[in-house]
Amino acid sequence: TVGFTSKDGKTTVSATADDDGKYKAKVPAGEHVLTVAPPEKGLKIPAKYGDPKTSGLTITVKAGQQTFDINLVQ
Repeated sequence: TVGFTSKDGKTTVSATADDDGKYKAKVPAGEHVLTVAPPEKGLKIPAKYGDPKTSGLTITVKAGQQTFDINLVQ
């Protein structure tokens, strides 16, 4: 699951990634903190990426369709 939390913490949007790791989400424009949670089984993702306070992942969303690749460091 990929989560987008607005910098002010008022808006959160989530999307489920498919087996190839691709996801689609309708996210309002602005700066967001990303979170990534692993599926129930399989891929292991460090716990820090599941919390907006510790993920360290940020993104600026603009109007229109965009592609964002999320690079996680073990």
